[in-house]
Amino acid sequence: MVEAFQIIGGKDLVGELTVEGSKNSTLPIMIATLVAKGRYVLKNVPNLRDIRTLVKLLESLGLQITKLEDHSYEIINTGLSNLEASYDLVKK
Repeated sequence: MVEAFQIIGGKDLVGELTVEGSKNSTLPIMIATLVAKGRYVLKNVPNLRDIRTLVKLLESLGLQITKLEDHSYEIINTGLSNLEASYDLVKK
């Protein structure tokens, strides 16, 4: 794995770059909010269909989820109200 990049050129690089979050790390973190009651804020969540589907699934189980600004979500777990996942959601 490359540990550093060396850029050689005639112009200085200036500016900012925002790196989008990873679906493969976000999905397990969102699922982990089922384990313990509490308030969770996830930042830098990518806007992907898998994420939106999981949000619907978690809401169907009783979690309160609010999409915040800047690709963030607030997840509140006060206890599960439903222990059976919808087949239509889990088949996606």
